[in-house]
Amino acid sequence: MPQLIDRVLKGLLLACLSFFLVAGCSGNFHKNIVTSHSPRAISACRIIKHAMGETCIPANPQRVVVLWTPTLANLLALGIKPVGITSYPAASGIQIPIYLQDKVTGVEWVGDQNQPNLEKILRLKPDLILGIIINRKIYPQLSQIAPTVLFDWEGTSFWKKNFIDVANALGKTETAGRLLKDYSQRLKKLEMALSDRNKQQKISFVHLCCDEIAVDAKNSFIGSILEAAELQRPPAQDIVIPSGRIKLSSEELEKADGDILFVATFAENDRQIWNRLKQKPLWKKLRGIQQNRVYLVDYSVWRGGDILAANVVIDQLFKYLVLAEKQTLLPSISCVHSALFGAVNLFLQLAVI
Repeated sequence: MPQLIDRVLKGLLLACLSFFLVAGCSGNFHKNIVTSHSPRAISACRIIKHAMGETCIPANPQRVVVLWTPTLANLLALGIKPVGITSYPAASGIQIPIYLQDKVTGVEWVGDQNQPNLEKILRLKPDLILGIIINRKIYPQLSQIAPTVLFDWEGTSFWKKNFIDVANALGKTETAGRLLKDYSQRLKKLEMALSDRNKQQKISFVHLCCDEIAVDAKNSFIGSILEAAELQRPPAQDIVIPSGRIKLSSEELEKADGDILFVATFAENDRQIWNRLKQKPLWKKLRGIQQNRVYLVDYSVWRGGDILAANVVIDQLFKYLVLAEKQTLLPSISCVHSALFGAVNLFLQLAVI
């Protein structure tokens, strides 16, 4: 009997010991789960609000994939080179805009911006994916690959907002502030360099894309730049409309009229439309055509919607407005100088006689 009691007591003791060991392990297990969500772990990423909600992204992302060309340009302006990028839609025949090509050498192409290739993106092992709201249908798949941020895109007139959103997501707000300040200073220099004649002229921007002729309104990328430089627009373009873009029929070409015309074509088919457009009687009646003030510009720049494109536009406005006018005036000054020299010479000859 005492042996039986002894065995029972030992069993109870072993059971109690096992219970406390399990409880202890269980406590450590839960403690480890809590640690994984501790403030220290959370500090390794930052919560970013965007069009699809909130995403915790790396504090210092090293492998970024970008799915939208203006966002790509803004990323490059902030000093970050991505590992993967998309292009314009395949039908355009354009992969990367000219003004960005030298900045993305060695970067992997992952499809066009309307249909990114998920397999290619996955192979790049990104730690951050940046896109816009048009990518919302594949947001769940993108989020499985890496933390994904989709920005709102309300049109090219909101290009500064996209730039600031990108800078905020990447912790580059100070850099963005400096770049926007530089942009404003360059605009001021342009405004000061413009002659009174330039400031009185109406600037028209016509673009041909996707078998359509259109002009950009006041609330567009180019509209915001021209307004900031205090340059005037033709009445038909000096308006605010939801899309910031006015489609023209062949019978509405008078809406493209202006003292100076900037014209941009997108793809090869659009250049053929441009060649046909130049033969139309209504086109030939436009003031800019008659005054020989028509300048062909890059579509991807003048409708770019980013900080790099904005600065290229300023360069071209200097070239075609400020410098072109000076070159136009030089022959006139030369003619006046020659006439005065001739008159003085004739006067001296007569005096001698």
